[in-house]
Amino acid sequence: MMIGPFIKKDLLHFIRDRKELAILLLMPFVLISILGFSLKNVMGGDGGDLSVTMVIVDEGSHVTEAGHFQTVLHERGLSKEQVQAFTRVLPHVSLPDLLIDQILDNEQLSFIEHMWML
Repeated sequence: MMIGPFIKKDLLHFIRDRKELAILLLMPFVLISILGFSLKNVMGGDGGDLSVTMVIVDEGSHVTEAGHFQTVLHERGLSKEQVQAFTRVLPHVSLPDLLIDQILDNEQLSFIEHMWML
């Protein structure tokens, strides 16, 4: 087969160059040590308590933003009925509120404390 000469060539190369042989044999242990130290908290499950403080600041005015949104809808060529349908939904849709609801409803993100600054 063709694989025999390749193995022979590699073995002869390793015998001549001891530095490469040492690197080849020691590098897996070095990598396992580095990964062991860096991932010990993640893989062990004893990561301790993680607490994150989250602040959402809403600097816009919902009234002025709703007016601007209606203007954009008219410029896009939507009919009056479509603009009215969007306008009826606007008071119930707030991006900061949606963001807060999505984060607080996520069971995987139970470590987040929230502060209301709206």
